Amino acid sequence: MDCLCTCNMASDDITILDTDSCKIVNTYKLSENEKRIGPHGICSIEKRIFTANRYSRGISIIDLENEKKLNINIGVSCTDIAGFGERLFILCGDSNNIIVYNNKNYEIESLIPCGNLPHSIWIEKEKRIILTSNLFDDSLTVINLDNYNDIKKINVGVYPMSVVTTTDNDYVLVCESNIGMECNGSLSIVSMKNFKVINRVTVSKSPMDMYYDGKKCYVSNFADGIISVIDVQKWELVDEINVGGMPRGIIGDKDSLYICDSYNDSLIIVDVKDYTKKTIPIGKEPMRIAKIITL
Repeated sequence: MDCLCTCNMASDDITILDTDSCKIVNTYKLSENEKRIGPHGICSIEKRIFTANRYSRGISIIDLENEKKLNINIGVSCTDIAGFGERLFILCGDSNNIIVYNNKNYEIESLIPCGNLPHSIWIEKEKRIILTSNLFDDSLTVINLDNYNDIKKINVGVYPMSVVTTTDNDYVLVCESNIGMECNGSLSIVSMKNFKVINRVTVSKSPMDMYYDGKKCYVSNFADGIISVIDVQKWELVDEINVGGMPRGIIGDKDSLYICDSYNDSLIIVDVKDYTKKTIPIGKEPMRIAKIITL
């Protein structure tokens, strides 16, 4: 079955949802005592789930085959995590580094400097680059995946929250949140040829995350409960979906969007054809969401 997993920051747990039945199939508690863990970022590789934790100085690993759980201390204020091959790439907001962690021998291999307070990470496998969005210096960092060299800095808009590459890998989409400001946020597009912002479209208030399906980009706006729909080819805002709450992490699967509502502690499922929605209660303050291909 195809499943999704969410990391729930306030309840220190992971929720797993079967997308066919739209039912919760399991919940994994991450904390082992009264200390907070605060899972903030999540990814899944080879029947294992990994979270980057804001409060516990590291990451958590859930092995879905044997139901084992492991908490590992590797850095302070971890905000996001991505995997490639046998390595995990974890953003450490305290040291402004990417921690390269070997998931086979459980060792830290390298530290890669990035921008000030990195918030999200994206790995582009074909171009073999790592991208991070850095909140406090309004930038993206571009790193060679093979040797961790050729580090470039791209200046973008205020408080970039999330970053993804387009299908052709020639462009990068960036959620510029403008969080805490009176003005709306924006979605910008960066050329990978000259590493500059070449266009920008205004979305709604405090965009946090996005899902790009190859044609459209769906942006979750935390401050007003709106999902902005952008036609990436025309580069224009074509629709808005009012889902309410405080939407954060967003992902798509088949004909549905799955949105973490951190205010109502729920997962919102939206049909992209007619925008009908259903809501499923999950853990407290869900932050981000990832796919699990096969359980």
